[in-house]
Amino acid sequence: MKIFLDDERPSPEGWTLVRWPDEVIALLQSGTVEELSLDHDLGDDERGTGYHVLLWIEEAVATRGFRPPRIRVHSANSSARQKMEAAVGAIYRLASDPPGDGKGPAAGESMDIRRASEDDLAAMLVIFQAVVATGDTLPFANATDEDVFRMQWFGAGEIAYVASVGARVCGMYKFGANYPDLGSHVASATYLVSPSDRGKGIGRALVEHSLAQAEGAGYLAMQFNYVVSTNTVAISLYEKLGFSIVGTLPKAFRHRRLGLVDAHVMYRFLGGHDLEPSPLKP
Repeated sequence: MKIFLDDERPSPEGWTLVRWPDEVIALLQSGTVEELSLDHDLGDDERGTGYHVLLWIEEAVATRGFRPPRIRVHSANSSARQKMEAAVGAIYRLASDPPGDGKGPAAGESMDIRRASEDDLAAMLVIFQAVVATGDTLPFANATDEDVFRMQWFGAGEIAYVASVGARVCGMYKFGANYPDLGSHVASATYLVSPSDRGKGIGRALVEHSLAQAEGAGYLAMQFNYVVSTNTVAISLYEKLGFSIVGTLPKAFRHRRLGLVDAHVMYRFLGGHDLEPSPLKP
């Protein structure tokens, strides 16, 4: 099936005209779409644009191994067209190294989470650079050098772990006190998974491991200070693991494709401490 998403133009011969993004996504989920041509502006931004279809495809490729159809952009909106074509390129790059390609845990393989060492530094830096290069989840610069990275991940107060399959590092996290002194009972953490290993449960395993480690270290809560609002995969995972959005920073993140977007603060207690009242001052 060839799908033509538009609100004004007639569909070319042999194409099926579709009016709204959610209808396109439903057809993509059915597995019957071989080719897709997208407009951007559809007359009702509350129902979405052609770009929202591309965001859905990109997430599906990254997290579920979805195989994208051939994608065209026919929007007359020049700035939107440029943004959409960049998204199409990102989708094809992800699809060229999809989950389930044998690089992550497969039948008979096991993943181990262990303390990181200096011997892991080079592999960790490669993952860090691959993640920040997308410009859609972390506020760090591509140009972060090895010395700065070492300080961030192996500096005082930071405890780092890696996930590995055999000798290959496929993910990592670090945690420590969110603030010193009177705020030191609350932990914070940062997680990264190699883009080629997404959708394999590694991120969830890292978060669950970090929660156990933080509780064992005596922390009473875990706080994430800066979760980009468009990172819906991470937000969904954190919410499933008991986190709540407790604050939003308006337009705090400069997304490489979307421009200024919000960032969330997320929080959860550890070990049932949410049931304990705060001590009263005499």
